[in-house]
Order: sequence, then C-alpha cells, then structure tokens
Amino acid sequence: MTPAMNIYLDKIINLSVYGGKIFILFIMVLYFIFAFILIRRLKIMNQNFSTPYSSAFNLAAKIHFFASLLVIILTFLSLKR
Repeated sequence: MTPAMNIYLDKIINLSVYGGKIFILFIMVLYFIFAFILIRRLKIMNQNFSTPYSSAFNLAAKIHFFASLLVIILTFLSLKR
C-alpha cells in the first residue's frame, strides 16, 4: 500500500469511530427521553389510580431518571477523548 492509501484508510477509520461515538450518544439520549416519559406516565397513573406503593414507584422513577442522566454525562466524557 502506498502512503496516500494509508492516510485515506486512516481517515475512513477515524470517521467510522467518530460516527460510532455519535450513535452511542444518540442512543443514550433516547434512553434519557424514555426515563423522562416514565416519570410523566407514573405521575398521570398516580393521579388516576393510587396505591400504597405510589411513593416508592415515584422514587424509583426519579432515581432511574437521574441515573440515566449520570450515565449520559459519563458517556459524553468518555467519548470525548
């Protein structure tokens, strides 16, 4: 292989790695949106149908939401390199 081909191949590999990082971050943002929708659905459900465990469900949903936010931040920081 010639040096020009090696440079071209390196650019293609770097572009695909960068695209993979963007894809992973996109999937994490979709998961964060899912966690937000889960909180909203639980709020609506608890307004219509109350159970003794509603506060536990709300706490679990909020922990899930903030954990997904933390994972997105950590993913962004690790993919930044």
